[in-house]
Amino acid sequence: MKTLLFSMIFIFTGAMAVQAQELNVKTDDAKIQFKIPAEKVSGTMSGFSATIKFDPSNPGSSSMSGTVRVATINTGTDKRDEHLKSADYFNASKYPTISFTSSKIEKSGDSYKMTGILKIKDKEKEVTFTVKVEDGKIVGYATVHAIDFDLMTKKKREDSKTEIRITVPTA
Repeated sequence: MKTLLFSMIFIFTGAMAVQAQELNVKTDDAKIQFKIPAEKVSGTMSGFSATIKFDPSNPGSSSMSGTVRVATINTGTDKRDEHLKSADYFNASKYPTISFTSSKIEKSGDSYKMTGILKIKDKEKEVTFTVKVEDGKIVGYATVHAIDFDLMTKKKREDSKTEIRITVPTA
């Protein structure tokens, strides 16, 4: 697993051979963090699994699809976590995963822009992640609004802003 993840860093930085590479990643070492500034709530999710096809010489032909398990949500407060897993929010029993499938990957300075469809419950929205290498880890950032996925429906859209950070270790 460590060799696979170490290889990912080279793929994302363009240091490997020009030919396309395909990686299957399944690791609980990856960190999915989220923060809802208006609620002063932050937490993590785990159970990350992804398939990455990447060609650094032609990022437009590259793709990524991945999932994370909803049941792993952790905000540090058990009662809140159970409520978030309930039908009131994520409905983990009916929708056990959150998924992302890229539709476009392009180079942008020292990072990549990865645009695709984020699916939470039965709602799909286009989202763009900024992906780069930081401190020897592959890191992706995006901002979404929970209200767009029928979460936090009684809030103003801006109050449902959720910052996402995905970190995949490379060693």
